[in-house]
Amino acid sequence: MTSKEFKTALTEFKCYLKPALFTVLSENADVFSDETKLEIIEKLIEADDQMKELNDCQEKRNGIMRKGLEKIEEIYTNVKARFQAASVSEKEDEAIEADNLISNL
Repeated sequence: MTSKEFKTALTEFKCYLKPALFTVLSENADVFSDETKLEIIEKLIEADDQMKELNDCQEKRNGIMRKGLEKIEEIYTNVKARFQAASVSEKEDEAIEADNLISNL
């Protein structure tokens, strides 16, 4: 692997490296052996694959959480509707009972 190829490959994975480390690796590319350059790039590829896997897992997790929140919202809406219906029914019963008390007087 030439120094130019190494620098090009490093640029692709720049987001995984601290700026100082990127600078040291790219400016001193000719110091490293071809084997070392390949090992560095392989490790960066491995890091990239792990980040993609992590992103996929986070997307699945977010989907599960979204479904859970939707279910909780649905349950909340149903309980609220039942509570409001019971409240209206109770008010009607109280009104009927009050009318009966007044008419019995």
